[in-house]
Amino acid sequence: MSHSINYKKIKAAVSEWNGTILRPPNRELNGWIAKAVLNHTAGKVLRGRVHKIMDVYGLMKKKSETKQKLAERDKGNASHRELYQLFNEIIRGQPVDRIKRAVDDYVRTVAPFVEWTVDEHLDENGAYIPKPVDKVDWHLLDALWTLKAGSIDTLVFSHAYDYSICQVLTEQRRSDTVTSVIANTLKEKNGLAVEMTADIRESGIGLFKQKFFDELGLKPDEVLYIGGSKHASALIRKGILPPANVIAAFIAPEQRRKELKELGAFVPPTGYSWAIQHYLYEPELLSMHLAEYERSAAAKTDPVQAVDNA
Repeated sequence: MSHSINYKKIKAAVSEWNGTILRPPNRELNGWIAKAVLNHTAGKVLRGRVHKIMDVYGLMKKKSETKQKLAERDKGNASHRELYQLFNEIIRGQPVDRIKRAVDDYVRTVAPFVEWTVDEHLDENGAYIPKPVDKVDWHLLDALWTLKAGSIDTLVFSHAYDYSICQVLTEQRRSDTVTSVIANTLKEKNGLAVEMTADIRESGIGLFKQKFFDELGLKPDEVLYIGGSKHASALIRKGILPPANVIAAFIAPEQRRKELKELGAFVPPTGYSWAIQHYLYEPELLSMHLAEYERSAAAKTDPVQAVDNA
């Protein structure tokens, strides 16, 4: 395994959020907020506090458009710009506190510590045994916490809503893992929402260079980037970061992990919680563990257990 990163130069570890720290479907957060706002308006209509027939018509129209755009998005037929425009039409003029309460509700009810899925195993009565699946990648959070303890700044760079990121970390009792969050934010005036920005999604690479190189004064070999989006690949393809300074997320789609590996990024085995630390500080130990993974895979044994026992 080639190893050309100089860990002594690393000053900042930058991680994506969706599909890197948090498993999907956090993308549904905007839909959750929109629904909460629309339901509140509907309640006002039912209580007789909104009397104009156009208010009722506008509410029903927005509900219909939201449902249609979300369906088109799922089929790949709607752009994120279209969704953001519709979302901002819905939240514009709404109290910011109401929007944040919707986020808080989302974090508590939709993004708990663990979600439950069905495992392939059956119990003695032939019933499925539920298997817990963390929505948050604890392996990566542990790695970021260790890097921060070693005086490396840890940052989240994401097109998600910055307040929601902070609330999820707080709910997970991991707010001390990240030094700062650079993400889309909610613009407001006099306590009312103006719009949700979409800068990072629309100009992610340019904004990355502006934030980390121009404003923070970092050099390419001083930044470690962890992610599984097209931005991670673009950072290598466009020569913005050295390939060795990009690490594929543990939970990134396999196709993206394969692409990043071909570009020269480090792709740690899923579940190898110490992979990032070993990659930076103990490349010889990493090589040994990767070899153990390969042997375990060939023998069809549990590679995670093999590494843990190494």
